[in-house]
Amino acid sequence: MADNALTVVWDSEAAETKSDDETWDEYRTHAGISLAGVYVVERAEYEFYDEHGLEALATRLENAATVVSYNGVHYDHVVLDAALGRHVHIPGELDLWDVIKTAQTHSWPKGSWTLGAVCERTFGEGKHGDGALAPSLAAAGKWGSLATYLVRDVFLTWRLWEFMKNYGFVIDPDGMKMVVGVKNEQT
Repeated sequence: MADNALTVVWDSEAAETKSDDETWDEYRTHAGISLAGVYVVERAEYEFYDEHGLEALATRLENAATVVSYNGVHYDHVVLDAALGRHVHIPGELDLWDVIKTAQTHSWPKGSWTLGAVCERTFGEGKHGDGALAPSLAAAGKWGSLATYLVRDVFLTWRLWEFMKNYGFVIDPDGMKMVVGVKNEQT
């Protein structure tokens, strides 16, 4: 199957730690990427990209038919652009966080809509660890632990996307079904 017909799910882990006194906008400009993971859906394959493979990562994302992430538009994509010093044009970009945010009818407490929280509520699987630890894992050369954490995030993003397509909802912090706009009408 040609690359431009593939669906990929991706996430990245930062190379630098965010300081308490900087904004997220400031942080994204220098966070860097220690490791990025891509799941190629049609091939059921994972790919990993370190700081030396970011151009190859950009090419993978730019050439895919659909690129799925969770908060990727506002974080991962921005960090990749900053790390490469150019805009990475991802034509089929789908950010599940944006889909969920659009469906919200009111606000919930901070942290209610993290990937781990949404997945735990919606289909009973959560994250293993904290992404804030990624820079220290990379600095310590603990690439296996970092890859294990990252692949879980990519897997959960893929599972959430599949759930949203198949059932058309997620569970909100009040335990209620919240309809989201990505249901596949053929299922």
